[in-house]
Amino acid sequence: MHVSPLMPSFNPLPRGEEAGKTCRRRCCTIGVSDLSLLDVFLKMHVRFSTCLGLPVIDDSAEEVFGTIVGVLLHPDSGRVEGFFVQIPHFLRSEELFLPALDIVRWGLRVVVRSAEVLAPPGEFLRVVPLIEDGRTILGQRIRTESGKELGRCKDVQWNTKTFSLEWLFPKRWFMWGLPIPVTDIVEVKRDAIIVRDSLATTTEPNLEKKSLLDVLPDIAEGVARPTT
Repeated sequence: MHVSPLMPSFNPLPRGEEAGKTCRRRCCTIGVSDLSLLDVFLKMHVRFSTCLGLPVIDDSAEEVFGTIVGVLLHPDSGRVEGFFVQIPHFLRSEELFLPALDIVRWGLRVVVRSAEVLAPPGEFLRVVPLIEDGRTILGQRIRTESGKELGRCKDVQWNTKTFSLEWLFPKRWFMWGLPIPVTDIVEVKRDAIIVRDSLATTTEPNLEKKSLLDVLPDIAEGVARPTT
């Protein structure tokens, strides 16, 4: 089965989590009294590694009721189907599923229409077949059509407006490889993600990208730049 996701429109974010931490630490420096303006730095294009632990709040009550602990990716459409959210209770916790379509806003917090849209994964007809399918993306081996191993997919980036995947981030041993655009995915199998052979001969490009802080130069004045 072939993957045909949308063409990535932006370069992969260089360590977006560092930019997010810097924004939080420097909140007073740039004179922001709440989190709404800082959301601009993190929305639209995010990496999964930066989303773990994000608080999930109800749009009406504005109270945190859970945190993101996982993501469900569709191996054929290249879309984010939803997220696994940990809900704390007295002496225990439970893991519910949050459909991506029920997310109202994405920033330093994930805002949903209502806490009632979350339910056990087994209650969603679209979710059960994907979980049972066994074709995963995160943690899966990546290899070219000719069989060259590129490592394992240890991170992904998606667009928070369309919830379409944009980039895969392979890692081999302790070294990160070149980001792979989803348009280079040929097929997602149970044992590996197959990508185009052209990636095997791609030379290392200059990965120096603009910081997220460059998106808003006016308010970013005086803010320390995140290191890559």
